[in-house]
Amino acid sequence: MQSILLSLNVMLPVFLTILLGTFLQKIGILPRRMVRDLNRLCFKCLLPIMLFNNVRETDFRQHFEWHLIAYAVITVLLLFAFLLWLVPKLVEKPEQQSVVIQGIYRSNYVILGIPIVGNIYAGQSIATITMLIAIIVPMFNLLAVYLFERFNGQNRHDPLKLILGIAKNPLIIATALGMLYVAAGIQFPGFLDKTLNDLGAATIPIALLILGADLDLKLENTHVHYLTAAVLGKVLLVPLVFLPPAVLLGFRGQALASLLTMYASPAAISGYIMAQNENADHHLAGQIVVITSVVSCFTLFVFIAVLKEFNLI
Repeated sequence: MQSILLSLNVMLPVFLTILLGTFLQKIGILPRRMVRDLNRLCFKCLLPIMLFNNVRETDFRQHFEWHLIAYAVITVLLLFAFLLWLVPKLVEKPEQQSVVIQGIYRSNYVILGIPIVGNIYAGQSIATITMLIAIIVPMFNLLAVYLFERFNGQNRHDPLKLILGIAKNPLIIATALGMLYVAAGIQFPGFLDKTLNDLGAATIPIALLILGADLDLKLENTHVHYLTAAVLGKVLLVPLVFLPPAVLLGFRGQALASLLTMYASPAAISGYIMAQNENADHHLAGQIVVITSVVSCFTLFVFIAVLKEFNLI
């Protein structure tokens, strides 16, 4: 029962906000003509601020587990490389190839990871997942930027344009600035710190409203086989492939719970924003976000229940 309530408490706010966006679109308060401009606002301003805040607020010296970081980084890179090889053989259009790859490897780690681990280990410090998020989320974003630049149809055969496209991406710039902030030991004045935190906190609600307003689940506009493959890959196959080796390597407790949320959480909401701004199939990206969010309520519950049954988390 506790696991069910945990899933509901984490996922229901996401669904309700998406539904509100759909409702606002239907009654004309959030018309589709506004969606692209709001997406640009999220992609070029709010999302970079949120990422900058995530990086700058992490004290890497407080809790650093090299073996956990190494396993997480290596498995994400292996998964990404495998998908780069496999998906283009199965998906015809580049604008859909990038979306399917991103939908499988990139998870909603920030939004779901901390609440899930925090609920499992209520009353305890959750420095392990905070540390891992600070490493993995920028990595997710860097790989996503490379992915969309590679498959945008313009830069595929020009390495210089690909590198410049990655370097100019707002998410990469925000990550670099966050790391410089930490390295330099800078402290912003209170009013600026609060402004950045307030803007960062607005990112996810606005992104979910936009997703709801732009969501298209009509069967004739849905690539069912691509959607099914991405959903099953994200919430089922990826955790089934990478969690057993983690257990055999001795990861337990918060470390294993952190890996679970990294692998089994639904597709990243920010991926939908990126897909629209990078001229990819954002309708498919939005569908993957919504369906993986629905299905993961059940799959995460099962994974958590099984790992708890064997006293692994």
